[in-house]
Amino acid sequence: MSAGQGGIPTEEARRLAIKLLFEDLPVEFSQRLAAMVKLRDIFHEELAIAMTGPLNEHFNGLPQNTLAEKAQTASYINGVLRSIGLTIQDQKTRLPALLVADVQSSTKGGQEISRFRLEVRDEGGRAKRPLCVRYL
Repeated sequence: MSAGQGGIPTEEARRLAIKLLFEDLPVEFSQRLAAMVKLRDIFHEELAIAMTGPLNEHFNGLPQNTLAEKAQTASYINGVLRSIGLTIQDQKTRLPALLVADVQSSTKGGQEISRFRLEVRDEGGRAKRPLCVRYL
C-alpha cells in the first residue's frame, strides 16, 4: 500500500486494498451477499480492536463527576461509536448496549449517587441493566 505524507496510506491506496478484497467474491447474489456480510463483520471487529485503546483513553478524560456530566459523556460516547458503526457490547449477554447515566439512591441518608449503566434490550425488547459503575 503506498504511503502518503507521514507514512499514512493515501485514500487511493485504501480504496485499492478494498477493491482487492472484492476481486474474488462469488458472482451469485446470495453467495456474494453472504461474503459481503462476513467482510463487514470482520471490518467492524478489526475497527473495534484498533479503536478500543484510543477511545477508552479519550473517554476516560471526559468529565463524569455529576449526573449532568455523565449524561453528556454517555450521549457523546454513544454518538461517536454510532458514527463509526460500532456500539458497546455487554460482556455478559454479548448484546449491543447503550451507555446511559442514572442515579442510585443510597440507603444511608437517601443521598443519590450518579452512575453509568449499560442498557441492553433482550429478544423481546425488554430493557436489561447488566452493568452499573460510578466512573468509566
